[in-house]
Amino acid sequence: MNVSKSTVHHNMQKMKFSYITPRPIHNKQDKGR
Repeated sequence: MNVSKSTVHHNMQKMKFSYITPRPIHNKQDKGR
């Protein structure tokens, strides 16, 4: 349950960040991946 909540929160944050800055965030994440 905790993991599920964490995943949802992470996804939401990712979406929010992507919405604010899809290019820089995406690029950063791609590099980190």
